[in-house]
Amino acid sequence: MKEYLTPDQYKLYNLIWSRFVASQMTPQVTDTMAVTITQNGVDFRANRSKVKFDGFTKVYKGSHG
Repeated sequence: MKEYLTPDQYKLYNLIWSRFVASQMTPQVTDTMAVTITQNGVDFRANRSKVKFDGFTKVYKGSHG
């Protein structure tokens, strides 16, 4: 398709196509861990997330990736 469209038309086409394909895919799966340690009345917190399965974000980054 790219060869038949102007750059702006192709950007729009690509956005629509990516969103359509992503809408047919499963969601992203993420493992999240939060740890809180209290010492001398002070809380120390650490958070970590790890993607287990990319899901639709493999095709459509958007605001998710």
